[in-house]
Amino acid sequence: MEKAEGVNSGFLNLSANPDFYRRGSQKSKTDKSGLKSGEILHGTVLEVISKDLIKVRLPIGTFTALIQGRFIVGDTLFFKVVSNSPALILKIHSVSKKINNKNLSPSDCSRILDIDFTNLSHAVIEFISSKTNNIERNLVLQVINSLEKFDKLTLSNKSPYDILNTVYHLYIGAIPDTKENFLKFFNLFKSTDLISNELNNNSSELLNLYKSKKDLLINTFLKYNNRQTLNSILNPLKSQNESNLIELIDSQALWNHIAYYKSLDYYFLVSFQNKDTNYVCAISLLYSKEEIKTKKLDNIDYENHKIAIALDKSISEDKLIKLYNSNNLLLDLKEFAIELYKKLLTHNLIMHEFLFSINKKDTNLLPADIQANPKNFSVVI
Repeated sequence: MEKAEGVNSGFLNLSANPDFYRRGSQKSKTDKSGLKSGEILHGTVLEVISKDLIKVRLPIGTFTALIQGRFIVGDTLFFKVVSNSPALILKIHSVSKKINNKNLSPSDCSRILDIDFTNLSHAVIEFISSKTNNIERNLVLQVINSLEKFDKLTLSNKSPYDILNTVYHLYIGAIPDTKENFLKFFNLFKSTDLISNELNNNSSELLNLYKSKKDLLINTFLKYNNRQTLNSILNPLKSQNESNLIELIDSQALWNHIAYYKSLDYYFLVSFQNKDTNYVCAISLLYSKEEIKTKKLDNIDYENHKIAIALDKSISEDKLIKLYNSNNLLLDLKEFAIELYKKLLTHNLIMHEFLFSINKKDTNLLPADIQANPKNFSVVI
């Protein structure tokens, strides 16, 4: 299996980002000097000259380029410029999951990305399509490589979706794909119904200890703003708890610490009750305007505590009471998600997902028109 190169592009939504075309659209030349090494450009294959040579239309003109792939005329994708001298050399970067408003099939996606089409690559491509508008070749390969590293025991008794979701987040967070890291973050990114079951299997005393005043599932840095204090709170309790609840709390705090410095989605688990049964929703959100990160990743201060505070303030008591008494939980949760989305916007926070488990699979309860709002992530080259 080919190894993925060390590029961390995060969530890609290139086709929806006008800045993505900025360099190319400002060029008027049609010679190779208008292309810069490392640049990523959208293009269309006009002619397949040979196995490693194509004629391609790029934003600044039409060129003959060296590239490895299995193209057919009319393929549209994103290319990365490797070199422009003496010959133009391109490589495959990514492909949109929709071509001419039609979903690209996993088999065609695999061919365009030049990845062997197997049951595993099929599953990985379908999963990534559910997370982003563009499917990055390097991401698909990295997820496949990571999965092939883990032994059967590590992956046993875990759903394919939860496994893929965890490995996906390891990649976008640039977290080493070790067995230890996989198991740690699996606690956080597994389906919310599994987490709900853990809540219901724990003692009420333990639950009360970990709930904030508005029933948020331990956003620890609401009150404690550094990892040293967090560990001093969690460590003495580990021997008293047989579930993964404490590891879950620690994983959430660590992920949001990483997300702050890498401009990724923050991820919060919010607990609530309905008819004396505990449930969990997962919320992912991002600041709508870029912040300047002045401190290093290993700094212990959780400066993103204000995000948890904004989330806490946006969840009203009356809505939690309505959820508790609801006879149509799914409908009321959808209304709750929309209200929360609007309130968070006043804090410059865009909620991308409001996940709730339906038939043992997490489903985004946000309306389609809200989900369609692009995530403004830039490409790291």
